[in-house]
Amino acid sequence: AEELRFERLLLSLPSGTLPSAVAASPPAIHEAVLRGLASRHPGLRAAAVEALREFGVAGAGGGATGHTGYAMPPSTLGRAAVALLSLMDGEVDREALDAAKRVTLSLLHADGGQRPIFWLRTLGDVVQEVVRSEAELRGSNRGDDEEAGGEEGSGWDQNASGLPTVGGDDEDEEEDRKRQKEAQLEAEENAKWAHVAPRWQTRLYAAECVRRLLDVADHSAHYDLTLAREETERQGGSGERLVLHLGRLVSVAFTVATSRIEAMRPAGVLMLLDVVERFAAAPDPDYQGHLLLEQSHAQLGAALRPCFGPEADPSLTASGAALLARYLLAISTTSGGIQVDPAAIRKLLALLTKRLTPAALAAISYPALSDAAATMV
Repeated sequence: AEELRFERLLLSLPSGTLPSAVAASPPAIHEAVLRGLASRHPGLRAAAVEALREFGVAGAGGGATGHTGYAMPPSTLGRAAVALLSLMDGEVDREALDAAKRVTLSLLHADGGQRPIFWLRTLGDVVQEVVRSEAELRGSNRGDDEEAGGEEGSGWDQNASGLPTVGGDDEDEEEDRKRQKEAQLEAEENAKWAHVAPRWQTRLYAAECVRRLLDVADHSAHYDLTLAREETERQGGSGERLVLHLGRLVSVAFTVATSRIEAMRPAGVLMLLDVVERFAAAPDPDYQGHLLLEQSHAQLGAALRPCFGPEADPSLTASGAALLARYLLAISTTSGGIQVDPAAIRKLLALLTKRLTPAALAAISYPALSDAAATMV
């Protein structure tokens, strides 16, 4: 009843306002907000996004919003971020979609510096179309729930005296079976759509958020493997520094740069450029005289080759040229005792020089940007 009352309250809220006190407990409110994000009613979805902005930013430490008593814990905040990205896939209202994007960015700025690896994993899953179960998103086991469910559905049907009842009402049993059957059919229908890949627009937005994450994570230990390892040894755990997950970061950018969707490729190349900018001077402590970026040389080269192909879009070629120039500058310097690999540099330069030959320049043609196309428009 409390959750239903809060849902009705969300529907009746004026734009941009929230109640200062609600009779429901914070966990019940949070669950109602998460359900509201998946609601079929546009008004409830919009109200849930606004509530998430208030409760989520407060929970992420983004400043006082007047509702810190209902701040979301990190586990719920993670589910909320996933729910927001899922909402973007099916939202048709432009204003609601823009609001969801703004809230996602607010959460990223408020929480990304504290939990960058969580955001990298969440956004990377969207980009790479990885589907995770609800249990993984909750971050907890379901043993207690299963145990409670087993106790509820097992044993004799008892009356108030504790003694088993004899027989039972056939009509009540029939209604229970109907409800169970309906719930089973609904669960099967939901399971059909549980593994639908996100739209490319949502994946592109997630990729842009990964680029924003690199700006939010501005601590020097994020880009120095030695500092990150020392910090991990002192504090214990798996480490919350991006340099410890450089392979995943490059993999996400490579996925976008080599996507089947041409409109996504420039964003992936620019993401690789951001990665190279921040890790250009990071040495590899396990391989003296070499850079960490050299571990990703194969992926960088594979992402650069389509940028200089004869059918490459101008925006993709421009992004590839910027990435190639910055990467060449990083691996060709000898400062700090870094060893230069002449063969790798020659292969990268060959990508650019092949595009600059007279025959290649004469063959360049962009029909969409020609004078004839402009005249037709």
